[in-house]
Amino acid sequence: MFDFLRVLHPQILSVVVFLLVLWIAIIVSLKIDKRKDVQRVLPKIGRWITGLTVLGFLIYALQFASVNETPRAVIDRSATEEGKKNFEKRMQEEANKPKITDSTTTQKEVK
Repeated sequence: MFDFLRVLHPQILSVVVFLLVLWIAIIVSLKIDKRKDVQRVLPKIGRWITGLTVLGFLIYALQFASVNETPRAVIDRSATEEGKKNFEKRMQEEANKPKITDSTTTQKEVK
């Protein structure tokens, strides 16, 4: 469950921020404009937009949960670590090899 929420964290945060900005804008508009029709209609529009946003997010989350495989919290990184150690070992061995810098150097000088 928490892995699913962790994967959807950016989307959840985006929805929450959008709804906060929406309702702050509606509240400020209601404070500025005192007409009765605006006072009556604007909150209804806000509730509709909020409902559609939440519904859209729920559809997205359900589709995400049913189509995608939710990642596990514990990931086996042993193969990656093994490859990394082998790579570092090869690089260390290559660094310890003498380098031929001059074309006149003979094989005896390299050994």
